[in-house]
Amino acid sequence: EPYSKVKKVYSINIVYFPLGQGEDYIYQGKLNFIGRHIQDRLEPSNLQKELFKIEQVYQIFPEYYILRVKQFNDVTKNSLDEWIYFLKNSEIKEDFQARGLAQAKENLRIENLPNQEKAAYQKYLEDKRYEISMLEGAEAVGELRGREEGIKQGILEGIQQERRANLERILQLRFGTIPSEISGKIQGLDLQQLDNLMATALTANSLDEFSQHLPN
Repeated sequence: EPYSKVKKVYSINIVYFPLGQGEDYIYQGKLNFIGRHIQDRLEPSNLQKELFKIEQVYQIFPEYYILRVKQFNDVTKNSLDEWIYFLKNSEIKEDFQARGLAQAKENLRIENLPNQEKAAYQKYLEDKRYEISMLEGAEAVGELRGREEGIKQGILEGIQQERRANLERILQLRFGTIPSEISGKIQGLDLQQLDNLMATALTANSLDEFSQHLPN
């Protein structure tokens, strides 16, 4: 690959201890090259400036950032501040918009679940990985035996039943007995709907809130 196409590297170091002395919470380091003998600064040629779209040599070399989380005053002014707030407080405010925080928020909710509920969710993930490998195996066996659709259909039905059972198990752990109306609706869901509802089952505050996400 041409050197001009190589992507710039950013090294981000998150520290929770008093590294050095300073008042700021974000420190940036750039590479400059100084001559050993005459102390001149290495500069890009005019051709390199045009090729790399730069003005200084440091712009094509790695940059280093130190985030001193404990120094942050919890006042968020931009998306980077939102991430630092999350790293410091393990909390994501509803109005945060930084890219990637939505997934981080979901992961944080799951991480904070009681042990039984977290174990049930981990089992769901393990089952899902196993199901994918089963379907891939069914395709291979089906091609050899000419019965691919029948094999896959049988496995899919088994997967759906197990997925429904996992969903109801998590709801029971969180909210107790499941009303027959909700249970009946769960029995009619397909795999995609069941997967979409799994996160809702883990984060909803009540069965009523969960049921609002069920199809009519």
